[in-house]
Amino acid sequence: MTGEERIRIAFKLSNFMRRSAASRIRTEHPDWTERQVKRELVRVSFLPEPLPPGA
Repeated sequence: MTGEERIRIAFKLSNFMRRSAASRIRTEHPDWTERQVKRELVRVSFLPEPLPPGA
């Protein structure tokens, strides 16, 4: 497997995981806007604590 193929697989897996996490967030919070879903997705992906309001 070439390096290019490995990177392509990594991107596909990353996109799949992001879509799966966003879907879970939407299921848990059906009243949230798309902005709120994206904000929570960033938080769970990169931050150990909740974001402050308005961030």
